[in-house]
Amino acid sequence: MKHVPKSNEPPKLNEYRQNNPDRHWDHFRSECQSGLDEVFETLSKDHGGLCAYCEMKINKPNHQVEHFHDKSDESDPNNPTRWHLDWSNMWYCCKGGTQESSDKNKFLQPVKDNRSCGQHKELNDYQNIIPPNEIPAFPRIFSYKITENSVEIQADENLCTESGIDKNRVEQTIKILNLNCKRLQNARYAHLKPIIDILTKTKPNPEKLKGL
Repeated sequence: MKHVPKSNEPPKLNEYRQNNPDRHWDHFRSECQSGLDEVFETLSKDHGGLCAYCEMKINKPNHQVEHFHDKSDESDPNNPTRWHLDWSNMWYCCKGGTQESSDKNKFLQPVKDNRSCGQHKELNDYQNIIPPNEIPAFPRIFSYKITENSVEIQADENLCTESGIDKNRVEQTIKILNLNCKRLQNARYAHLKPIIDILTKTKPNPEKLKGL
């Protein structure tokens, strides 16, 4: 995860929400296609085309609007549908490994174990994880453990302390979003391996340096 700022609310979403305060997200999707396109376009631009949680590059068939605070929470009697069309509650995300694909970095059996991101968190999990806009831009609060054919992310205790962020909350974020599932570990390594190969090929040979 990385820091993702929020742009201003898309005008068509704002207009729909003001005119339809009791409507749900599914109503907006079916009744305001141009507004939905505007939401996706804005979110994709904010996120650089990457998933807000796992940072995988995503395309149209594999993208969705993720509601950080579950939109099914209608416990507020004064405004039960507030989370459905709240712009601050929307993030650009992948489908968490549930979209069937020949790309093993996007889809890997068993699906249940390899679900991630919004597809893995439950109703009240938002209370225990860090939203993308609260991730500091610097310093990074995640470190990486490279093993054979995989890359695991971890909470960096020192940098979490420097950032004033509870390390336990960062670890909970990784766990709840299942950011270390095998599918994502493999995907990270697939991106890293070409760099490792280049560095390995260009690394000076100690024996040859002796004669210089």
